[in-house]
Amino acid sequence: MYLVNLTAGEQTFVQRLVIQ
Repeated sequence: MYLVNLTAGEQTFVQRLVIQ
């Protein structure tokens, strides 16, 4: 899964998308 391989920076980016 892609989410498993996220880096810290990518996780922050995804979290921002989810918050929106």
